[in-house]
Amino acid sequence: MQIVRIVAENFMSFQHFSLLLKDRGLLCIEGENADMGGSNGSGKSSIFEALIWCLFGVTSRGIKAGEVVRRDQNNEPVGNTMVLVQIDLDGVNLLVARYRDHKKYGNKMMLVADGNELTMGGDKETQQRLQQMLQIDYASFISAVMFPQGAAGFPGLSDSEQKAILERVLAVGRFALAHKITKDRIALLQQKEVGIGTSIVKQSAIQATSRATIESLKDKSNQFLISKTKMLEHLRATFEVERAVCLRTDPTLRPKLASLDEVLSKYDKQTLEASLADATKGYLDWSRQEAQAKSAVTTYELVLAQAAPSEVADPGIDVPTALKAAQTLQRGVLTQRAVVSQLDNAIRTTNRELQIANTATHCTQCKQLLPAEARDKVLQGLQASLVESERSKADAETQLKQLEAGLVEAEEKLTAARSYADYCKVLDSQEQSRKALQMAKDAYTNAQGNLESVAKNADRAKSDMQAYNSLVEERTKIHAAIATEDAQQAAQSRKVEELRLKVQEQENLVDPYATLIDDAQQQLNKVARDIQFLTLVQRQLNEQIAKLEIWEEGFSNKGVKSLLFDTVTPYLSYQSSQYLHDLSGGTARMTFNTQKTLSSGDLREKFNVEVAYTGGACNYDSISGGERRRVDVSALFALGDLGSSRSLVPIKLRLLDEPFDNLDSVGAEQVAALLVSRIVPAAGTVIVIAHDEGLKALMPSRVVVRKKNGISSIISGAEG
Repeated sequence: MQIVRIVAENFMSFQHFSLLLKDRGLLCIEGENADMGGSNGSGKSSIFEALIWCLFGVTSRGIKAGEVVRRDQNNEPVGNTMVLVQIDLDGVNLLVARYRDHKKYGNKMMLVADGNELTMGGDKETQQRLQQMLQIDYASFISAVMFPQGAAGFPGLSDSEQKAILERVLAVGRFALAHKITKDRIALLQQKEVGIGTSIVKQSAIQATSRATIESLKDKSNQFLISKTKMLEHLRATFEVERAVCLRTDPTLRPKLASLDEVLSKYDKQTLEASLADATKGYLDWSRQEAQAKSAVTTYELVLAQAAPSEVADPGIDVPTALKAAQTLQRGVLTQRAVVSQLDNAIRTTNRELQIANTATHCTQCKQLLPAEARDKVLQGLQASLVESERSKADAETQLKQLEAGLVEAEEKLTAARSYADYCKVLDSQEQSRKALQMAKDAYTNAQGNLESVAKNADRAKSDMQAYNSLVEERTKIHAAIATEDAQQAAQSRKVEELRLKVQEQENLVDPYATLIDDAQQQLNKVARDIQFLTLVQRQLNEQIAKLEIWEEGFSNKGVKSLLFDTVTPYLSYQSSQYLHDLSGGTARMTFNTQKTLSSGDLREKFNVEVAYTGGACNYDSISGGERRRVDVSALFALGDLGSSRSLVPIKLRLLDEPFDNLDSVGAEQVAALLVSRIVPAAGTVIVIAHDEGLKALMPSRVVVRKKNGISSIISGAEG
């Protein structure tokens, strides 16, 4: 597996960068901080952090997710952070992208292989899928691929930390998984075996219960037969007694019913009801008419009792004619008043114009100087117009007075015409009331005569209906008595028939326990077969559990895992000692052990790394900082070799962040020579971050990172 390229936007101090990583050999990343001077803080390590963050969602320095977003000069996040890593995975073009505060993708991880979308529902699932494809996680990457700045070396880690890293490098998680699967399988089988045993116990209890049930059912069957015989004897005796019963009846009821039916046949109920309804309706109608006529007589008598109106003289004109004459004069008065008002306005206007003309020196239209003759001529014309207007006004006022006098006279005639019309209406009303009174008296007399006639008809119809109802009531009573006798006879017959059926039912009654006994016996036989089958299954499960327990021990820490550790420790000791030999000039060696010798001389199971220098310190804690750096680098290279040799997908890349710290110039030259001679041929690309000018000269290729105005960028070496 080769990491081909990394592209980032708005990541930490970088606005944008693109860096080719495939087959770059030994590559040095150096920095220039134009804002603060020197190389520190230029953004070199951010390139490594971008790669780690994209692949694993974390950084080696523990930077929080929101802090990887680039900030502007006001320390405000700009958003749209994106890192894209292109990987050649055995011919598969794999693209890994991770976004933060992105306008389009938000906070998301995406995975694409040869153009096919592999992104899962959530980032956690996508991350797991990527790690399965790469066969490496963050901790293993840091231990076998990258040497972070200031990171603790493998030899300085605790026993558990060293074991955890080796387990990830060796991918022994599969053995833990196999151990878990085997253990879970054993637990499942044991659970099933317990369930089978419980079922056997339950079936045995059911077997005992079934046997007891059969004995109980046999006892109940005997009791049933005894009870059936006794009940049959009782029912037969009762049947004979009830069949001999004879009920008494009245022989006169049916002849009486026939006689009444003959009498009632002469009546027609509908005719009687119709006659009664018509007589009743006629009586009600004539009663209502009598009351209405009487009320009308009273009303008209009251009207005629009122005093007669005073006599009014005939004005000789009707109301419409008088009204039309008054309306015409009224319109004339209004019109003449408007004429007088218009003439009055004209007189006032002429007076104003005379006042203006008497004092005017210039023409009001052309604004030129007005001669005296012209002004006198204007004054004469205005005075003549004034005289004419005053005369017309006097004539109009005279005509107005005449119209107003005529209007008063017309309104008086209209009032007299209306009074005479009202007087004539009252006289007509009294005459009509006298005629109506006579008609009401005639109607009242007629209604009284008819009311007496229909009252007699109603009494006759009511009497006939009462006689008919009495006959019907008597017939109903006789019919009810006959029905009661018939019901008693029917009830007795039913009782006798029910007893006969009960006797027959009791004779045909089948022993209900016989079938239950057969069913219980079949259930007992089935339970015996089930117990036999469950016992066989229980024995097979115990055999499977015994075989799986052997595999469980093999997949445990004492099995294959321990054997694998014992196998790789010689390899690690050899590889790391070779590297350390080159770096120390043959004065040091490293040994990886799975056991530690105690002060008592006894051995204890514990993973540890022993370091020894010729004529010097003999453990990791007592050596100098430069010697530790050589040991750490040697262990890193050895772990990388182990990971590449064991991994299904080895990574052809090494990342070293200032590995020359605490090394003198000779030590740095030794590390550089080792990188060129042994690491680069195997890894393809080894990237080293360095800021010492003397060390930079040891590197054949360089990438220069410059930070200016708070923004980092790659100014050279990005494409080789």
